[in-house]
Amino acid sequence: MKRTMKRRKFIPFVVAGALVLFIPHTTHACGGRLATIVDNPEKAAASVRTGPSGGTYYLDSRGDYLIGTDQVKISSGLAEAIARKFLERTYPGAKELGFEAFTFEHGAFVYMFDTHLPNNAVSYHVGPVRYATDHFHLHVDATTGDVYGIGCGGGPGQMVMKYDPAEYPVELRDKTIIMTQFNTSFIAREGTPPLLDGVIDPDEWRDASHKRIHAGVNYPKVTDYGCGTSGDVIVNDSKQYNLDVWTKIHQGTIYFAVRADTTNWIAMLFKDFEHHGMIGDFNDAKLLTRNAIGDYFLTLDPSVKTPRPRFTTGVHS
Repeated sequence: MKRTMKRRKFIPFVVAGALVLFIPHTTHACGGRLATIVDNPEKAAASVRTGPSGGTYYLDSRGDYLIGTDQVKISSGLAEAIARKFLERTYPGAKELGFEAFTFEHGAFVYMFDTHLPNNAVSYHVGPVRYATDHFHLHVDATTGDVYGIGCGGGPGQMVMKYDPAEYPVELRDKTIIMTQFNTSFIAREGTPPLLDGVIDPDEWRDASHKRIHAGVNYPKVTDYGCGTSGDVIVNDSKQYNLDVWTKIHQGTIYFAVRADTTNWIAMLFKDFEHHGMIGDFNDAKLLTRNAIGDYFLTLDPSVKTPRPRFTTGVHS
């Protein structure tokens, strides 16, 4: 199946069949917002909010969280060392460790790391949708150094390793590593407008960004993570798909071309802001089939028949 389409604003999220995949990242946590370390959060804040436990939180103009340098007790260098020690102890076969982002999730400021687990797969819940992947997310608390496993949507779940300062060299406490949040090369570039004829002409998309996506895993069983559970081994009934996605921009309009080996459908979900929240934060859905592109909106209530006001900031924080 292959389709071409255009849209003016986007933060895409791709669903193939009953399997979920995000672009450019594979997991997004419920309640997750980006966070920034600043000298004076109160002075830099555009707004203030009170958390469920009565704490005061400072947000920037985009609604992302700010935390003061005096509140961060774990440096980026130390956080990476803590994450590596957890992998050495728990998953010694894991050979890669990548930094995803510094976020505020499930009430904690955390460094989020990502790794591949050889011969191991996990099943994530993102709202009502479940999908299997060989990506494993772990989170290092920026204030305590404790490591959290997978919770709802891949966010912090139960504590899986307590931080012990005696296990790390003293010089790591102030070591800073420059880390790029959600680093990706898949960014829409300026290009010429393609024909929207359902045909993916290589010449028309030569100036576009391209991403090949392998969705799903071929392991017979996966470790399932729901809302904060410790993980149960279940039968893996998810499908495997291969997708090619092209994207480019021309005069304010973004174009997509999608080719996939699924015989059913692909859904592209869009939102109007960049934080990595829940499915409920998305505004539009385009349902791509072999014969047409359908235009839908998202709702958690099946009785709702008309679109709600557009979300411009996250509502699951």
